[in-house]
Amino acid sequence: MDKIYATLKNICLVLFLTNTTITDAQVNSVYNFSFLKSSPSAQLTALNGSSIARSGKDVSVAAYNPSLLSIENDKQLNFQSQFVPSGISDNYFGYAFFSKKLNTIFYPQIQYLNYGTFIGADAFGNKTTDFTAREWAFSIGAAKQLTERLSIGVTGKLINSQFDVISARAVAFDLAGTYHNPENNFDFTVLLKNVGGVLKDFSPTSQSQLPIDVQIGLSKRLGKSPLRFSLAADELTRWSLSYSNPYDVISNSLDNTQQNTPTPFGNAVDNVFRHLKFGAEINFGAQDNFLIRAGYNYRTKQELVLNNIRSFGGLSLGVGFRLGGFHFDYATSLQSTSGSIQHIGISTQFGYSKKVEPTTM
Repeated sequence: MDKIYATLKNICLVLFLTNTTITDAQVNSVYNFSFLKSSPSAQLTALNGSSIARSGKDVSVAAYNPSLLSIENDKQLNFQSQFVPSGISDNYFGYAFFSKKLNTIFYPQIQYLNYGTFIGADAFGNKTTDFTAREWAFSIGAAKQLTERLSIGVTGKLINSQFDVISARAVAFDLAGTYHNPENNFDFTVLLKNVGGVLKDFSPTSQSQLPIDVQIGLSKRLGKSPLRFSLAADELTRWSLSYSNPYDVISNSLDNTQQNTPTPFGNAVDNVFRHLKFGAEINFGAQDNFLIRAGYNYRTKQELVLNNIRSFGGLSLGVGFRLGGFHFDYATSLQSTSGSIQHIGISTQFGYSKKVEPTTM
């Protein structure tokens, strides 16, 4: 039973490390520190990563896109936790504060990912010493409002990964800019993620790389209705995210098999949608008292689909509600028939500073 449990746990570990962009391993893009691509926000998880441009009071989304930090996030305390099958947990804790002297809002945060304890074994399967695996990142985000509609942000990160006795450290930065049009309830953002370098690698022969990514996103509320749509595109430095599986075959009418070869146009359409994430949110109440969210990721669906088996892979659902002085968020991200990721978020605010007029840097 111990060996079975260890095997299942290792499978869940691999799935979690690649769940945000499982395609990367399949198109030969090799990098480490994949946990940096996990969602720091239950709202973002519920909308399947599509809400990277959505401005508002949720500081957890600003942890992903620093240009979304605003004076409304001042003195906001935030805790987020993801739960993956087999006991893997990914936790975030942060606090936002506004500096009047610098006219800038800051958001320090710690991310701690614990994979648990693993059963150690040698090459012949003989049990050795158990070991642990964990990763963490300490980050500080800062944002400045240049005009009433334009803001910029940057996040610096110190990153550490440790698996048993080997470890690696790196530094990375996120750069972002957001355009906000309150009259039309429209937001647009450009985001550069995880630019940096490795300070110490796992071994002298390792060639670890950071998961650099370029993303754009937009968010639009339909007039005075409670409905808001979000759209995001990621992996914009690479066009092809498709993967040709040599075992993916279809049956013809004579019960023979043939290779499934899509047309060039079909491949192009497939590639476009692999870059896109979709989300929709319904808001009940002027102060975000209750929200219902749903998102869809076509790439996740395609990469986790099993032949002849129906699943809801790529779909995410969630709710958010205010209770007293706290705001609660819950999301579930359906990965495959093997299980789903659960995400909860809790935030509260101790009051915030009066609005400061934007100044030019």
